[in-house]
Amino acid sequence: MRIARTLSALALRQLLGGACSAVGMAPGESAVEGVVGFLMRHFIDHSQRLTEALCQTNERAWRALEVALAGESLWDRAKLLLASGEDKAFREQVRPFLDACPLAEMHGKAVYRQACLDELRAARKGGLLAEGKLDAPALARKAGAFARFADPPAVLAAESRALMEMSDDLRKAGHDNLAAFVALRPQRGDSLLVLAARYFFRRAVETDTALFQGLAFARLEQLQQSQEAGFTALQRALAEKGEQLERLLEDVRVVVIETHAAVLDVRAEQQRQSEQVRDVYQAVLDLQNKLDQVDREVRPCDSLSIRGDGERALVKQLVARYRALPDGERQQMPALLNALGKLEVAAGDFQSARQDFAAVAEMVDDPAARAEAHANAYRAALERRDWTAALAALREAVKLDAARFAPFPMDKYQPERILGAGGFGVAFLCQHRFLKAPVVVKALMDGDLDRGIDEVFAEAQALRQVDHPSIVRLQDCGFAGEDARPYLVVDYFEGTTLEEEAKKQALTAEDVRCVARQVAAGLQAAHARGILHRDVKPANVLVRRGPVGNGLRAVPPQSEGPWEVKLIDFGLALRRTARETTVASTNTLIGSSIAGTLDYAAPEQMGKLVGVSVSPASDVYGFARTCCYALFQTPQPLPRHWRSVPDQLAELLETCLEERPEQRPQDFAAVLAQLGSAPAPVPLVPLAPGMESDPASAQRRQELAVVAQQVAGCRRCGALCRSRTNTVFGIGPLSPDAMFVGEAPGADEDRSGEPFMGAAGRVFNELLAAVGLDRARVFVTNLLKCRPPGNRKPEPAEMSNCREYLTRQIELVRPRAIVVLGASAAQGLLGTAEPIGRLRGRLYEHKGVPVLCTYHPAFLLPGRAPERRGDVLGDLQMLLRRLSHR
Repeated sequence: MRIARTLSALALRQLLGGACSAVGMAPGESAVEGVVGFLMRHFIDHSQRLTEALCQTNERAWRALEVALAGESLWDRAKLLLASGEDKAFREQVRPFLDACPLAEMHGKAVYRQACLDELRAARKGGLLAEGKLDAPALARKAGAFARFADPPAVLAAESRALMEMSDDLRKAGHDNLAAFVALRPQRGDSLLVLAARYFFRRAVETDTALFQGLAFARLEQLQQSQEAGFTALQRALAEKGEQLERLLEDVRVVVIETHAAVLDVRAEQQRQSEQVRDVYQAVLDLQNKLDQVDREVRPCDSLSIRGDGERALVKQLVARYRALPDGERQQMPALLNALGKLEVAAGDFQSARQDFAAVAEMVDDPAARAEAHANAYRAALERRDWTAALAALREAVKLDAARFAPFPMDKYQPERILGAGGFGVAFLCQHRFLKAPVVVKALMDGDLDRGIDEVFAEAQALRQVDHPSIVRLQDCGFAGEDARPYLVVDYFEGTTLEEEAKKQALTAEDVRCVARQVAAGLQAAHARGILHRDVKPANVLVRRGPVGNGLRAVPPQSEGPWEVKLIDFGLALRRTARETTVASTNTLIGSSIAGTLDYAAPEQMGKLVGVSVSPASDVYGFARTCCYALFQTPQPLPRHWRSVPDQLAELLETCLEERPEQRPQDFAAVLAQLGSAPAPVPLVPLAPGMESDPASAQRRQELAVVAQQVAGCRRCGALCRSRTNTVFGIGPLSPDAMFVGEAPGADEDRSGEPFMGAAGRVFNELLAAVGLDRARVFVTNLLKCRPPGNRKPEPAEMSNCREYLTRQIELVRPRAIVVLGASAAQGLLGTAEPIGRLRGRLYEHKGVPVLCTYHPAFLLPGRAPERRGDVLGDLQMLLRRLSHR
């Protein structure tokens, strides 16, 4: 097996310094073959001794890792299986090892520790970790390869790669949690598995005289003093109590924090009761043991424990027998009522469970027991979606024992209400104590997420750098306690989920476009940082809309403003194993969350496409399902639904929903290109009193607004519609003395949506004032309605695409004259290739309207040709004289 060979090579690595000295070569590429040959000779000389020592080393190293993962839970099991004297002796042997080799990266993560422990046992029993007979030549080559590295960082990197090999082999065998743990390198020091292998190999060599003499060249590594003492004590325990330790480890359950006060110890309480009720206690204990509920508080996964009618009926019978007891007798049984409340949670009777936990809190005086009862009531109230009762119970629990039950630093983030809860955790609206500002704190249930919390935190921190308007911003993250109870702090966005909004009334196609653009833009920004959302669904999209208007935009009275969108819960996807999928139909928090995710997850996320990993195309799939829900109130539309959707939008969504990810758009840039830019309201200058008051002018103004909306939704020029911020349609009154037509918007115009702004706009205003024209009484527009990237010249195809809109503008505005500014505008309108210098000085005609060509105001800026200012003024004065004669 490669795993045993790799671990043996890591143990042998400590021989390499002496081996290099023995062959007379310094570590480096040239030393590898010499060291491999040297090791091979020693395998031959000490064949059985050396390979047996390594096999023993492997077995004991994995056993040490198993003891460390079990940790404190060994003591509870030892109390039940060992006599008091044996228990004490066992504790004295194993305690130094646990003290010297803590799993800092695992502290507080009970579910993960238990998963690693279970997988380690399964791998060991399946023969994955051992090798009947080590392949000496292969092992010599594996260990000798370390000789090529001279400096310590390179050696550590090589060891990390070896650990990754072991991790890959474990992952291929289906042991994902153990694989992740084996690959983990502590912030300080070596991997515990590597430390154990080196210690046990050294001791195996030291206790075999012949082998010790044969390896006299080696400088076997010593551990730190505390580690040395800890491993020595563990080795003594393995030698003296191997069988007892095996039994203890077989049935140990990880409990990171002792949560059971003596007053809620149901076994101790059972001994104090009469024979008539002891059978009730025993039945409760038997069922609790089966559900792994003994000696701990309620956990989120408990609501999924019982799904069979038989066990539910048993819980009801036990509760009924308890309630049939005299009131005075029941008051002496808080532990039994607490245990029954846990079983009620498992059976889905959350209301009764909450009431029973509240009663337990009244029955006991011990602060720790009362805190646990309130914490249990909090969990039961969450499952009922009774946010008010849940928060009240949590406050009581934290008041009594903040160290155990505070889900986040509640003195800093003061909770005001619970916004919601799901499989990822609970979202609280809080007031920041010092900033006096609202924030949302998410207390995470990391046991139900599909990856480690460290990875979630790393992506959250990277996402903070994105700072995109469609992504809710991270403020903080951390643990409430020593690496236990993780939480995130994000900005508060006052809105509803898209799921809630669409449930009330399906959105129109145009509304969906508006929301979809923002969702797509946010996901595109996250993907650019290498961050996938992994759970795009309506429940993870917050929306709101409200009135807007600044007096300059053509927004009809009483209309609602544009949608605002925020994406939430990046990286908080839930596990979707076979077990989780089967509970998706339940009404529990986790079950409901999984059900929602299943409706929107891409086939590759569901494991339907073997070997296909999650990618940006997976988020594209969830995005399309989300749009379907917003449009049809279902993520699985029928053929009849599509008939009400514009063809272009329907085609986009259907493409995004392709089964194979390679057939979908590969990123959101492609999605945004098909969605087009958001329609911008038409900017209009306020009219002077009495102007355009006749019905005919009002009709023209309305038709002009329609053209403006067509421009805002135009996608004829792919590059322009992708890069623009706003379309720039035009501004001014109808029937003006002059209509000024520029070439294309610049950066200032793109931001504001109004033509001739910034430095060129100031020159333009000065020119008008010099010849006696009022900007409010002329119409100003451009040939192109979108800014070319980098302010480059308009391309012929772009001018052709926009000429239709300009022509219709001229027809509706009906100016007395047209002034085209710059070569591109003149050539585009008049259909000529003549330079602007030759076009100046005379009038042309466009559909009966006189046209004057002159230089663009930007051409007159300092550094270009400000001396041409007089030419432009002369051109404008000539036009005004002609108009006065007409």
